[in-house]
Amino acid sequence: MRRHDSTARLLVATESDPGLVRQRAARAGVGHAVHVRRLDGERSRELVHAASDLAWIPRRTEGGLPIKMLDAFARGLPVVAMERAGAELPLGSACSLVPNDDPTALAKGAANLLDDPSAANGLRDEARRYLATHHSDEAFAVAMSGLLTESDATQPATHVVPRRSTA
Repeated sequence: MRRHDSTARLLVATESDPGLVRQRAARAGVGHAVHVRRLDGERSRELVHAASDLAWIPRRTEGGLPIKMLDAFARGLPVVAMERAGAELPLGSACSLVPNDDPTALAKGAANLLDDPSAANGLRDEARRYLATHHSDEAFAVAMSGLLTESDATQPATHVVPRRSTA
């Protein structure tokens, strides 16, 4: 990113130990451009999202729900993420997915969004649609109803009448 824009800053918001991030940034000669903030509650999340132009999601492990991605969507940030961060959700064009473990692709995806505000706005719009379609109260109710109906259909109906004590 610094090659693309010499004034670029990276804000790393994490609950993890920031030591490794600071060490690698210093080794790469960009320590002055990397700022680390602890995420220790909702207020700190609000502040780091408000201070950001976009969100990077460089997920290293498979599995789980991408809460950081969904949070960025909900706060109106365009997202650039590694493919595994999508957790095989039907994201469509809600974010810019790049190949896993490719920091150059991640940086290029971010640079493209910073250079093209209409593309960034398009991602924001698609992310809002994605959340409204797949993570709304209604979507949750439909999914739960489907699960409960499916569960009922696979289990034999049983109704046990408790026996009365004769003593």
